[in-house]
Amino acid sequence: MGDLQIEAPKTLQPPILLNKTNTIKNSGHHALVFNYKGGATQDSIPKPLIGEFKQGFLSDCWLCAIAKSLSLDPEGNKQLSKMIKKEGNSYTVTFTNDVQFKVSDKEISDEKVRFRDGTPAQKPSMIYFITEFPFVKLKHNPYVTYSTGDKNLRILEIAANKYIHKLATENEKKGLLNKEYASKTCLENYTISENLLFGDLSQYTSNCIDLKKIKASDIAMVGTNSDSAFNNLMNNGISHHAYSVKAIDKHNNIITLINPHNTKDEPLCLSFDDFYKRFSMVTLKGKYKDTITLTNIRQNIDNSAFIKKTIQIAEKQEPKELSQAYASAGPKLLGEAGEKKLKAKFIANLIEYSSKGAGTYDNSFKGAIYSIDSKEMYYLVDKYLKSIPNREYTSKDKKESMIDKYIEEEFSFTDNASLLKYTAKFK
Repeated sequence: MGDLQIEAPKTLQPPILLNKTNTIKNSGHHALVFNYKGGATQDSIPKPLIGEFKQGFLSDCWLCAIAKSLSLDPEGNKQLSKMIKKEGNSYTVTFTNDVQFKVSDKEISDEKVRFRDGTPAQKPSMIYFITEFPFVKLKHNPYVTYSTGDKNLRILEIAANKYIHKLATENEKKGLLNKEYASKTCLENYTISENLLFGDLSQYTSNCIDLKKIKASDIAMVGTNSDSAFNNLMNNGISHHAYSVKAIDKHNNIITLINPHNTKDEPLCLSFDDFYKRFSMVTLKGKYKDTITLTNIRQNIDNSAFIKKTIQIAEKQEPKELSQAYASAGPKLLGEAGEKKLKAKFIANLIEYSSKGAGTYDNSFKGAIYSIDSKEMYYLVDKYLKSIPNREYTSKDKKESMIDKYIEEEFSFTDNASLLKYTAKFK
């Protein structure tokens, strides 16, 4: 099963925030409909550039799911055709910002994923949960392998692996990686942002998205949460795994998903309710732009229940980076809209309410702190923190930074060092 690549929050179709902050509730089969503006005939629909495939023994379900999603949409199919070009006996793959890699036929014929030093990558021996009897399987140091069934997908995977090698080399030169570790990097063990490969994508927690107001073609991928493997046996989505969206049936409230493990398998059909319960993340195509979200924040900026609910939802996200991203999404949108004062006020409220009660909502707190991106914003947030009545912490010294006061009170010396170092650059 694949590991999701988590990257802080990017759209052809804006994401839709539910009018009420949605609690994560507890979720058919529908034929794929291409969203043509004109009256296209069946013959005029281009063949998807990514056909049927099985994901290899490689944690790149996110890459497979995005590639499949793009191929199901005419515009996405065009994007893929521009990315992969045959030139003589090799292929040239062009990623975001015109970063290019050559892939030879010889490389395509090699199913093994290789480290930068050329040796094949292997996984440790361990027991894997599967969906068929006996439900567990022991694999002894298996090789990490690319997908099978579709040549274009494998070309993308090989090029992405070369991108990993490039990034590792750059970080080695910067002194961020030692040579030994850099030589043992590959697509299996080194994170790369999907945006570097496929362009603008925006990641949201699923409860922010109203499935009734978007199209299947708006979605790049969806991802399950990290609940126990017991859920794997319930046929409602494999844990910590990405899927493509084949269709959204708004009349019957059913979403149809394609599992990259084997795209020929029967699609997974879930009610909207079950989808919201099981799937924690939705990645949309394009940049963040959501006026409805801004409207909700503007209307509820002083509503403690709204702020608390935002924090509670953020803290449910896994892994922790997604919690921070969720907490910082609001300030990011306000900043892009030029709402500096509202952004500072929202950050101050997030800091205050994530500090209340027995124990801190650590990830939301950090997401709020990391939303401070300038000296001006630092002092605005500090000003609003000091103006909150009956706030969690006070200081007799009016010149003391209230932001730093909260950091010092909420985190131990070892934990607060990185946060204090981050805020220090704005003083």
